[in-house]
Amino acid sequence: MALKKKHLSYIVIGVVALVIILGIFFTIIFPGTSLYEETPQQNSTYSRYYVSQSSEECQTLLFQCEIGHKPFFNERGCGCEPTGENIEEPSNETYCDPENRPEVCAAIYHPVCGYFDETTQCVREPCASTFSNDCSACASENVEYWIDGACS
Repeated sequence: MALKKKHLSYIVIGVVALVIILGIFFTIIFPGTSLYEETPQQNSTYSRYYVSQSSEECQTLLFQCEIGHKPFFNERGCGCEPTGENIEEPSNETYCDPENRPEVCAAIYHPVCGYFDETTQCVREPCASTFSNDCSACASENVEYWIDGACS
């Protein structure tokens, strides 16, 4: 039994050594790269992500970054990175029907954030107000759409 454990430990040490040697070999053969570099990620809100990791391919690519991101190009490729601006776009909007505004709403408390149309002049952003529910939001003639939850 002791002999088997000894052989197992030699195997583990051998595998670890092989991984280290391959890492060194990879670094020598492909200088300027690392096993620990960031990998391409799509739809990353807070970090840079690559569309392509080929600078040659980036010269021919046409791509557009999501809101709050701008394109970047470097020796590793191209992609999108945050602009640094805090842009908060409404998501999951539900638009009110301007032809059928409710006249009476149930007294249910399920807060929504109602965004006003362009005819409303706002002092601060977002140009919105918290309503007790979706019906109350759409009952207001100046609300264009709403999203779930109170306005932040």
